Amino acid sequence: MKTNTSITVTLTANLRLEQALEQALKQAGVKKPREVTKLTIYGTLTADDFQYIRKKMGKTLLELDLGNASIEGNKIPNLAITGSSLNSLTIPDSVTEIDISTLKFCLTTITVGSQNLFFTSEDGVLFNKAKTELIRYPRERKEGCYIIPDSVTKIGDNAFYLADLCSVFIPDSVTTIGRCAFSSSDLTSITIPDSVTEIGNGAFTDCEELMSIIISNSVRKIGRDTFYGCSGLISITIPNLVTEIGPSAFLNCYRLTSITIPDSVIKIDRFAFKGCNLSSISIPASVTEIESFAFDECINLTTITVHPNNQVYTSIDGVLFDKAKRVLVQYPIGRKEECYVIPDSVTIIGAGTFSNCYRLTSVTIPDSVIEIEFYAFLNCACLPTLYIPNPVAEISEFAFERCPAFVTVHPDNPKYKSENGRVKEK
Repeated sequence: MKTNTSITVTLTANLRLEQALEQALKQAGVKKPREVTKLTIYGTLTADDFQYIRKKMGKTLLELDLGNASIEGNKIPNLAITGSSLNSLTIPDSVTEIDISTLKFCLTTITVGSQNLFFTSEDGVLFNKAKTELIRYPRERKEGCYIIPDSVTKIGDNAFYLADLCSVFIPDSVTTIGRCAFSSSDLTSITIPDSVTEIGNGAFTDCEELMSIIISNSVRKIGRDTFYGCSGLISITIPNLVTEIGPSAFLNCYRLTSITIPDSVIKIDRFAFKGCNLSSISIPASVTEIESFAFDECINLTTITVHPNNQVYTSIDGVLFDKAKRVLVQYPIGRKEECYVIPDSVTIIGAGTFSNCYRLTSVTIPDSVIEIEFYAFLNCACLPTLYIPNPVAEISEFAFERCPAFVTVHPDNPKYKSENGRVKEK
C-alpha cells in the first residue's frame, strides 16, 4: 500500500520548486518527488514549476493545494498527463484562467479560494463565480446521479467529460449545453428541458451506456457528432423545430433501429446516420438537402421513402433519387436483391451511392449516365464485373475504391479505357 506523504514548500524569487522540494524531501527523509502524495505550495509558481510537477510528479501526486499560492500570469497551465492519479485540486484566489486539459485529471474534488473573483466550487464541482456556468464535474466522483443547481444557465464545454455518472438532472434554468459536455460519460438516460435552445457539437459523443434521451422542444439543430458513438442508444425523438441533422450526428449508434425525421428538417448532413441499425427511413417533404454518405454503413437499411410533396427528392422501389430522377443518391445497403438496373433517366451516380453494398453482384449502368462520382462503388465486395457505357464523360478518381470488379469501358468512350480491369484516362 502506498504511504501518504505530505510535503509543504515555500517558493521565493531565488528558490524555485525543484530546489525547494529537494530541500523539503531531504528534511522529511523522502527519496524521490514521485513518493509525495500531497503537495502544498506557498509563494509564486512559474510555468517551469508547473512543468516540473507534470514531469516528476504527474503520475503519482494525489492532492495539489495551491490555495495559498499565486501563479505567474494568473493561469493554471496544462497539467494533464496520461495515467495521472490527481484527485484533489485547490485553486488560489488569484487565478483567472485554467487550462481545460488540467480538469481532465481523475479528480474527485475541486476547491476554490473564497476570494477568487472568477471561479467558485460547490461540493467539489467547479463553477464560474456567479454559478451560471458549470465548468467541470470531477470525473471520478462516485455519486451515481447529480442535480445541477438551478442558478446554472450553461453547461460548459467538457463539463461532464468521462464523468462516472448514470444520471444528471438539468434544471429549467439551463439554456445552453456546451461542446462535448457529456462526452464519454456513463449516462444511461437524460432529459433535456425545453429551456435548452443550443446543444454543442459532440455533446454526447461516446456515451456508450446512454439508452434513451428526451431532447428539448426548443432545439433547432442536432449538431456535429452530437450522439456519435452512442452505441447503446435505442430511443430518441427529434423535436419538431429541428431544421438540420448535423454531420455524424448519430454515427455508429448501432442499436438505433428506428427514428422519425420531423417535417421541420431541411438538411441531413454527411454521415448523419452512418452505421445505425435502421431498416427504413422516411424523408419528409421539408428536406431540401441530403449530403453524401448520410446513411452509409446502415447494413439493415432496405427502404428509403420520400414524402410525395417533397420538391427535391423522390424514391423508386425504396431507392433514393433527386426529384427529376437524374441523380441516383442512395441505394440502401441492406436490400436483399443481388442485381440492380439503374433507371435510364439517371445521368449521375452520386457520391457513395452504392458504398458498402456487399450483396450486389450486378449493377447495370444505362447509356444515359454521364458522370460517376467519388466512392460511388466503394467496397462493393461481391461485384465481379462492371460495364461503363460510351456516354460516361466524368469518373471520379476514387469511384471504384476497394471494389474488386473487373471494369470494362465501351471501346468508343472518348475519355476512358479499361486496362487490366481498371479505368484509365485515354
